[in-house]
Amino acid sequence: MSKAPNSTAPQPVIDQLEYIGSPLAYARKTMKRIPELEKLPGAFDDLIHSLTFLTAYNGSGATFNSYRREIERLLQWCWLIQKVTLTDLGRQDIEAYIHFCQDPPKAWTGDRQAARFTGPEGERTASTIWRPFREQGRQDRTHIINRTFAEITAICIRRTVDLL
Repeated sequence: MSKAPNSTAPQPVIDQLEYIGSPLAYARKTMKRIPELEKLPGAFDDLIHSLTFLTAYNGSGATFNSYRREIERLLQWCWLIQKVTLTDLGRQDIEAYIHFCQDPPKAWTGDRQAARFTGPEGERTASTIWRPFREQGRQDRTHIINRTFAEITAICIRRTVDLL
């Protein structure tokens, strides 16, 4: 298992698309719900940029869910494990992240899929059983890592094209 400085289970960050609304308002609400994020300068900006990117894909639920999963894992790893923001990432960090995903800490791994949040709009509650990863066999995890890397690459390419 990876040796993470923070061995507690991370809280879910990003809800389903229909519950996000304004990325700015959602980011403010999230920072209040997870106060330790306020201690990391730049986390708020990471969250706004990630939410803005994700909400741009509101026509495809499958694309949103896939990108959300990978972005949320990366954000949590940056914030909780590395104590950095997305703009601080370099090649070595990405390699460390890939190794982390291949063998996540037990606290980050659940035995089943669980919703991130429950309850009606306005009363959404973070799940206590949700985890960023599910328990997988080694072969399954290698497949997941390959897919994760491909999706992160696609996100970066789309982001670069959007900036041009």
